[in-house]
Amino acid sequence: MYVQKELFDRSKGFDESLVAFEDSEFAKRLSKYGDFNVIKNPKIFVSTRRFDNKGRLFFPTYMGIRGSIGRKIIGEKRKGKYF
Repeated sequence: MYVQKELFDRSKGFDESLVAFEDSEFAKRLSKYGDFNVIKNPKIFVSTRRFDNKGRLFFPTYMGIRGSIGRKIIGEKRKGKYF
């Protein structure tokens, strides 16, 4: 995702208090202020810290359920305990 600095500043950037889905929450908020673009096939390096901290089975299962159902019902997950 790339966006003009002015748009980024108006939207107040990423919400670092979110546990996950920071990018989708940012995109939703950003769309209120103007256009932005997404790089479709980037070459990136990723961190596995969340998998390592929460467990390789628990974390993907939790994120799948939390991402698809929980966000619609109870909103974004902020920093803190998972359940």
